[in-house]
Amino acid sequence: MATTAGDIYVRSGNSGAFTEAQYVQGGWITVVSGSDMHSLDESRVADGQVIYVQELSQTYIVSKFEAFVTPGYSGFVNSRSFASFNFPGSGGAAADLTALNSFSSSILTYTGSTDTRLTSIESVTSSLLSYTGSMDTRLSAIETYTSSVDPTTLATTGSNTFTGNQTVNGVLILTSQSSVPSPVDGGLYFDSNYNLFIGQ
Repeated sequence: MATTAGDIYVRSGNSGAFTEAQYVQGGWITVVSGSDMHSLDESRVADGQVIYVQELSQTYIVSKFEAFVTPGYSGFVNSRSFASFNFPGSGGAAADLTALNSFSSSILTYTGSTDTRLTSIESVTSSLLSYTGSMDTRLSAIETYTSSVDPTTLATTGSNTFTGNQTVNGVLILTSQSSVPSPVDGGLYFDSNYNLFIGQ
């Protein structure tokens, strides 16, 4: 039978153990359930202590809050909390890698969508370039036509036909004819004696 003297627990039997981890503050503790973990006496757990819960296959780390001592803690009695964590290389790491792979897959999917949108933009841009090229062709044709129109040749070369009312801002100058020209209906000319004739 075990005997207790103050805070010292002495175990009976021939196992050679003087005490058990569950009675040592700060020691590793393994409990069956989460309720067993929460029912541990506050004096038996220490800040940073690790507790393993068998039913959950999960490890927890203790954070202790001492009244009037822990900065930022306004409680009047000591308290503690249990935060789950995984040791590096444990099963949690695999879960983290699975989450990372899923996230990477989402990034790749989004990148694919972006590529599709860029392809669409390039297609539209190509169409715009083709349209601009057609505009260049039309502008070139207009420039060719306008450059071929020489205002100085209108009154001296070839035959010019005007429709509608024409306004001459200035003086209409006719050249006198020394001989009678071939008649043209509506044509005007004057001879060397300044006699004006209208063709009919």
